[in-house]
Amino acid sequence: MKLFKSLFLFFVLFNFYQNSLFACSCSPHTYIEDYEDADVIFIGKVTDIQYIYKWIWIPKIELNEDGYYVESKDSIEIQHQVNLVYFEVTRRIKNMEVLERVEVVTNILDSACGYHFEKGESYILYGYNFMPKKPYYFPHSDLPLVTLPGKHFSTSICTGTTHQIKNGLNQIEQYWADKN
Repeated sequence: MKLFKSLFLFFVLFNFYQNSLFACSCSPHTYIEDYEDADVIFIGKVTDIQYIYKWIWIPKIELNEDGYYVESKDSIEIQHQVNLVYFEVTRRIKNMEVLERVEVVTNILDSACGYHFEKGESYILYGYNFMPKKPYYFPHSDLPLVTLPGKHFSTSICTGTTHQIKNGLNQIEQYWADKN
């Protein structure tokens, strides 16, 4: 019976704390930093969300006994899960070169700071130029994302992106009032 109680207590505590164990951690930021750091800010309506699931091979390179660099047995393959969110831009706030329809990449996992969007809803989006280190291809296009400037951005819960448009606009107005 003692073992049962101990196991039960372990599972209760594990479930209670697991969100904090694997949660996203954002550094503290103000609406001023949000505004200045963002490459683009716009209000837009989500028209579609596409789930992208890829396996990415991460080779580990080591020097062998002959002095050659070779791939190690410790190389790993990881899952990369993102949502590609399609927006129809209804109002440009920062960077007027944003196209009328844009695609925003965000991680699918809350624990990796992904922002949860709902189809048909509107948001103020603080976006960052999506410039991966290597060309990044999605199933709907033969062109890598880096070849389409003004169309592809990324965001997370660590930005000013919000569903509360009125509050977001108030913060932007406050930013301009403080700046002047």
